[in-house]
Amino acid sequence: MDNKRKIKIANSFSDKYSETELNLNLTKSEFGKFENGIYAESMDEKWNIFLVDNNMYWTRSWTNICIYKVEFEKLNGDVKLINMKVNRNPNEYNNNDLKYDVKIFKQLLDFYLNKD
Repeated sequence: MDNKRKIKIANSFSDKYSETELNLNLTKSEFGKFENGIYAESMDEKWNIFLVDNNMYWTRSWTNICIYKVEFEKLNGDVKLINMKVNRNPNEYNNNDLKYDVKIFKQLLDFYLNKD
């Protein structure tokens, strides 16, 4: 995905969202898995993940609708995921349970980091 497309998707993030602090730390190596983006290669893969500025965008692979927007900060080589915005536009995402969204996000993050 080229930068122009990433920026277009990032700018389309809904103005209806819930927000929560994450305060999760990733090592430089862990964060490196996301720096070039992760893109679905088939319909079985559900997420495209990419970075624009200091935000990580998690979009549904078949629609490119952004569900999670995660602000991060690089600190001495490591990276802190500061907070997360979750799409609340009912035409794009139907869930309204922020605790559930945080739980799912952490599970997805662990999956992509190959953690148990």
